[in-house]
Amino acid sequence: MQAIFGKDSGFGSIGDYPRAACYFRRILCNIFGQEMENGLLPGELPWIGQLVQYICRYNVKGYINFTQNQL
Repeated sequence: MQAIFGKDSGFGSIGDYPRAACYFRRILCNIFGQEMENGLLPGELPWIGQLVQYICRYNVKGYINFTQNQL
């Protein structure tokens, strides 16, 4: 799951990115919430919050730095 880095959709303009990112986070949080309720993930909100933050923010930041360093 750590390989997810945000948006991979057909949105055309950069102005659509914030809306797509919001939808992505909402779907991700819903999935994690369901998995917590089903006992597949621990019910520790700080841990889940850090995981969502890593996937939605830091993974993208690392990916961007990686591509910039290759130029």
